[in-house]
Amino acid sequence: MLRALAWVFGVLILGQAWAYDLVVYGATPQGVTAAVAAARAGLKVVVLEPSPRVGGVLTGGGLATLDLGLSTRKKPFQRGLFAEFYRCIGGHPSFDVGRAEQVL
Repeated sequence: MLRALAWVFGVLILGQAWAYDLVVYGATPQGVTAAVAAARAGLKVVVLEPSPRVGGVLTGGGLATLDLGLSTRKKPFQRGLFAEFYRCIGGHPSFDVGRAEQVL
C-alpha cells in the first residue's frame, strides 16, 4: 500500500507525464462510484487498488445479497449509480459475486 501511495505522490509531485484530476485509492463500491461520477463530470480519473480484486468486502468477502430498502412494489429506493449497478448485476438482491466484480 505504501508503495502505491509513494508512486501516486511521486507522479503528482514530480509532475511526470501522467496527470489526473482525481486519484481514487480503493476500488470499493464507494471508490468506483466516486470515480465514475467524476469521470462522467469530465475529470481525468485513476483508480488505484492494492489488492488483486475490485469491490472491497462486497466481492472479496463473498457477500452475495444486498440489504435493500424496498418500496411496496418491491422496487429499491436507491437510485443513481447504484440503480445502474443493480440493473447490471441482474436486478435482484441476491447476485453472483463474480458478475458484480465484472460490473465494478
